[in-house]
Amino acid sequence: MKIYISVDIEGINGINSWDETFSEKNAYRPFQVQMTNEVKIVCEALKEQGINDIVIRDAHGSSRNLIAETLPDNVQLIRGWSGGLCDMMFGLDASFDGIIYIGYHDKALSKGNFLGHTMTTQINYVKINDQQIGEYDINTFFAKTLKVPVIMLSGDKSLCEDKESVNSHLVTVPAFEGFYGATKSVHPNKHAENLRKAVKEALANLKFGVEYDLAVPAILKAEISYRDCKSAYTNSFFPGAVLVEPNAVTYTAHNYTEILKFFKFCL
Repeated sequence: MKIYISVDIEGINGINSWDETFSEKNAYRPFQVQMTNEVKIVCEALKEQGINDIVIRDAHGSSRNLIAETLPDNVQLIRGWSGGLCDMMFGLDASFDGIIYIGYHDKALSKGNFLGHTMTTQINYVKINDQQIGEYDINTFFAKTLKVPVIMLSGDKSLCEDKESVNSHLVTVPAFEGFYGATKSVHPNKHAENLRKAVKEALANLKFGVEYDLAVPAILKAEISYRDCKSAYTNSFFPGAVLVEPNAVTYTAHNYTEILKFFKFCL
């Protein structure tokens, strides 16, 4: 069995401030360590269940956050940005059996995570087919085109609850609960315990053969609302994009690759 892990930082245990996400800030180092520890715990739990084929995608900021020498020696680590489509999932292909997200966060302007955003902090929202989405959704749509299910999610409580409601087989591990600018987190040791239990449950689901929803709509309409009108006007010149509000553009396609191209150049 082959597992792909995509890792962000704004949904890891204990995080609360933007300063804790930027590598040049003094507050970053403890959360770099926590981010790495959460990945390490999940990988060790996978190994205990007989999974040795593990690929990790460092998907935050510079994409050079995880401390490689502290990870189990059976993993492969992808660092740096390729420049391609859906780069937070670079290296994913149809040969994988399942996906785990660690440190994922809710969408832009979420009251459940002060650090919530969707690819950039310069937008109000992103929608697909009139539903607001976040990075979880952008990446999961891509995974669905490859028929690879997301089996486990660790991140802020608001994201976990939202995705559990639409995917009954998804195993979630809330890292903290957000209240606008405040957060309430479990102890890191308790979070580690919860991660280990979740890995076991997620693999049991996968091995049992539960049916995950891997359908992608035949017609996809994306919409981006920007914080300023100039960005919307500029991006309305993307071929096929339509300026529908002074600060919003839409784009319609018949396959998700075309939507990802729109996101690549307009997000």
